[in-house]
Amino acid sequence: MCRVFDIGNGEVINGKLPKTATKLVKKWWKINKHLIRKAWNDIQNEAEFEKIPPLN
Repeated sequence: MCRVFDIGNGEVINGKLPKTATKLVKKWWKINKHLIRKAWNDIQNEAEFEKIPPLN
């Protein structure tokens, strides 16, 4: 099962994780947030991004 987290703040937004796993996701996000945001901005500038269907 896939878990999704918010790029903006590292919060898990799809499904529940054990408390320890949630803390690890938040720590990982804090360490890597600049890389995550840069990658997100880069992919939004790609032509392929428009072809990705929404997650709704």
